[in-house]
Amino acid sequence: MKSPFLQNLNELPGPVWLFGAYGMTRLGEWSFALLMQCVNGNLRLDGLTAGMQLLGLAGALLPVALLCSLALRKSYGLPLVRWYAGLRVLVHGVAVIAPLVAGYDPEVSGGYAGLVRTEVLNLVRGGLWFGFLCWLERSQTLARLMPAEKRRALWWAVVPMAALALFGM
Repeated sequence: MKSPFLQNLNELPGPVWLFGAYGMTRLGEWSFALLMQCVNGNLRLDGLTAGMQLLGLAGALLPVALLCSLALRKSYGLPLVRWYAGLRVLVHGVAVIAPLVAGYDPEVSGGYAGLVRTEVLNLVRGGLWFGFLCWLERSQTLARLMPAEKRRALWWAVVPMAALALFGM
């Protein structure tokens, strides 16, 4: 017999599963990077390093927590996932504009190939997050599973998400 959590998770549509896979990948990348720092002896044991690692962990756990809120049909789950997707679009948009505004020096940075690759990657990622955001707004399945009258936004939770978008993602 399946648990109610797994049944709710099974009812979620495909793009939400991709969002969950993204969250698990982020968590795996964070874990692997920490493991490699430990193995190589490059992990310093001080307060600043611990704070940065905890910030990275919070950024990696956030999509997993949001997926769980969707699976548990929490009233704040869908609005927070929408905010998360919107913040990701904003972060990638800023990442596209930042090198152009800050003044990119090809002689110092090794040419334009790295800039072009980074710009294209950020444009593609921002476009994917924007597509996911638009899908969240129009999804019939999510509207059926989580009716609009039962949803409520936790505005206080948007501030920490925005901070993680700037520093922990």
